[in-house]
Amino acid sequence: MQSILDNADHSRLLTKTSLPGKSWLYEYIRWFSSQEDMGRRAINARYGEGTWEKEFMSFDTFRANATMPLQYVFADHHIVDVFIVDNETRKEITRLWFTALFCSRTTSILGIGLLPQYPCIESIQNALLHAIWPKTSHQQLGFTDDWLSFGIPLQLSLDNAWAHHSHSVEDLSRSISRNGQYNSIDLMFRPPYMGRYGALIERFFGNFSGKVKERLVGSIQSSSRNHIRNAAREAALLYEDIWSFIHEIVLEHQNTPRKELDYMTPNEKWLEGVEDFGLPQIPQLNDETERLFWRMSPETRQRREKGISFQGLHYWSPALAGVARVDRSGKPIEYSIRSDMDDISHIAIFKDGNWLGDVFAKELRQPDGSYKHVSEAQRKIYEELAISDGRPKSDWLKRVNETMDLNKRRTSEKKKAQNAAKRPSTKKPSPKDILASDAAIEGMV
Repeated sequence: MQSILDNADHSRLLTKTSLPGKSWLYEYIRWFSSQEDMGRRAINARYGEGTWEKEFMSFDTFRANATMPLQYVFADHHIVDVFIVDNETRKEITRLWFTALFCSRTTSILGIGLLPQYPCIESIQNALLHAIWPKTSHQQLGFTDDWLSFGIPLQLSLDNAWAHHSHSVEDLSRSISRNGQYNSIDLMFRPPYMGRYGALIERFFGNFSGKVKERLVGSIQSSSRNHIRNAAREAALLYEDIWSFIHEIVLEHQNTPRKELDYMTPNEKWLEGVEDFGLPQIPQLNDETERLFWRMSPETRQRREKGISFQGLHYWSPALAGVARVDRSGKPIEYSIRSDMDDISHIAIFKDGNWLGDVFAKELRQPDGSYKHVSEAQRKIYEELAISDGRPKSDWLKRVNETMDLNKRRTSEKKKAQNAAKRPSTKKPSPKDILASDAAIEGMV
């Protein structure tokens, strides 16, 4: 641009203008996209015949184009319109995010997840873990209806959230193939600001939201402040209640005939696909496979004398003694790390996609040989507390130990006091005590 401005013959042809506002720009794009004939002619003329159909129409024709189950699977997140309370005090309120995977061919819900965190890496990876293997979660809750769909998605449609572009999700989509024994997952990202591209799953979420408002106590009826305050005041449900309710709604969906399936149920449509293409091929669900669904660190680690350093902790196990530190050329070997964000006392190490074993944090080892369970969220909180106390950030573990020791001491004191209150007194009441008690009773009468 500067070269053009420096040329007097060119610069005199230009007129300085201001950029349009974003809201105006996106409004224009929506209008342009809705003018189908105009949009098709303009896009195809500029980028080649068929571009409009490929880029703008493909997401609207998934059900018609899909020829088999798992061919096109949509993933999305929805904040549940109800407040829940915590198990301990029944006072602290929060909301949950519901993640669902939707098979466009059969309209089946392939897998689900439920977390209190804003959609993150664990949201999509937990839902995938639930989706790929045959379902047992509804049976554990006492439901007897069928939920038949399972398998590795061939193509997974995601929005452009940061978590979906993570190294962890991308590596999982490749590693689940187990070196080509099974199909990998082709990740496909929906265009930004195009909600209609996820319309198939958005319709399910819309119906789900209506049933939440209709059936659950503490549900948020609208975005008005009064309704939100009333919902918070009435909150009484626990996480387990919402998890069970989601299963109830999904099972209703799976076993209800649908017009778009020629009045077949999603389960029946799934069985039809199985008859044509056979059962999906999936890897065995063992410890190694489960660890593929832990969060992968974008950075690799080397084995040192103290073990493997990660998040300020030193991890070791007897199995690590047989793991090489350098390769044949003398260069340090880099290992991939996957961690369970709910418990950082142990991590999994991988080399070339193969699980070598778990290693445990020396600093979290307790006298009885077990390890303190500390989540990644707790670690960050204790880091902030250490800084607020004027300590170095690395002193977060001391803060953990101090808090846990205080909790144990107070819990022990509480139990002793409760036991003492329950224990019958062996001391005989004095005549003075008896007279005082009789006088109190007469006063109450």
